[in-house]
Amino acid sequence: MAIRLLVLKSADFDRTINFYRALGIPLLWERHGNGPQHLATQVGSTVLEFYPCHLGEARTSEVQIGFDVRDLAAVTDQIRSLGLTVIREPKKSNGELTAIVVDPDGHRVTLYEPLTPLP
Repeated sequence: MAIRLLVLKSADFDRTINFYRALGIPLLWERHGNGPQHLATQVGSTVLEFYPCHLGEARTSEVQIGFDVRDLAAVTDQIRSLGLTVIREPKKSNGELTAIVVDPDGHRVTLYEPLTPLP
């Protein structure tokens, strides 16, 4: 079993996109048929899509997501430079470095840097 799709709706779309791009996630514009334009990428076997909230629409809430990154210190510095919060500074845990940050919509994002290089 695998997660195939994760969709996040953002109240501050531009800031959210800058956050996820700071993690090194490439995002491309897409549209399915007559549906709304959105940004998307594939992370492993999971399609990750971001939609802007429209007037009266609620953002996605209570989601926690995690990503592997190549340089956790650089990524957390970049998150701070965007004016966003690092909840837990990078620390060694179970053979890797981990940190927890918050995206512009309040989602907790756990970041992992394996102590052996990523492919």
